[in-house]
Amino acid sequence: MIIYWKDRQSPLTALEVDGNFRYIMKILEQMQDRLKKMETASISSAPNLESAKIQISCKENIITLKDTNGQIQEISLPLWQFKGDWSPERHYVAGNLVLLNKIIYRCCEPTEGPEFVSSFWEKLPFHVNESG
Repeated sequence: MIIYWKDRQSPLTALEVDGNFRYIMKILEQMQDRLKKMETASISSAPNLESAKIQISCKENIITLKDTNGQIQEISLPLWQFKGDWSPERHYVAGNLVLLNKIIYRCCEPTEGPEFVSSFWEKLPFHVNESG
C-alpha cells in the first residue's frame, strides 16, 4: 500500500519511499501480466486477428482496458512523476515533481518557460539534505 505524507503529516522515511516504489512496480507488473493474458485470450479466441485488439484509453491516472468481449478493467496509477532538477527548457504537466533549491515542488498546471512561476507549483513539505 502507498504511504502518503498527507496521511502521516510527517516526511516519509527512506524505507517508506522505497516501499512505495516497490508497491508501484508490483502493480505495474500485475498490469503487464493482465494485458498479456487479455491479449492472449483475445487472439486465441478470435478467428479474425483484427477483431482481437484490446482498446486502451487513459484519462488522468486511470488506464481503462476493454477487450473485444466488452470486458473492462480499470487500473489506477499514481500521478506523481519525479523529473529531477527544475529546468527552464522542460515542459511540465500536473503531477510532475521537481527539485529546486533543495526543495521538492509538485506541478499543478502545465508550464514551461524561462522562469519558475510559483503559482503553477505546490511546495511539498520536505527538502533534500546534502550528504557529506
